[in-house]
Amino acid sequence: MDRTPDKMELEMNEETIRKAKLEMRTQKIELEIVSIELREKDLEKMRKRVGELKKAWEKAVSSGKNCGAPGE
Repeated sequence: MDRTPDKMELEMNEETIRKAKLEMRTQKIELEIVSIELREKDLEKMRKRVGELKKAWEKAVSSGKNCGAPGE
């Protein structure tokens, strides 16, 4: 099988396309990883905020019980 210049150019183009597709897939995966990391950070912030609100609520309820507020 002879490798003509046209055949070699076609093979090079196909290889370039395969590399480009692989690079695109790699970038897509990297973006998904970053997106997951950002969601994890947001979730951690929400957990922290919920913890703070829970403590504030418990403190308010405790203060209400200690001062003889209605609803005891």
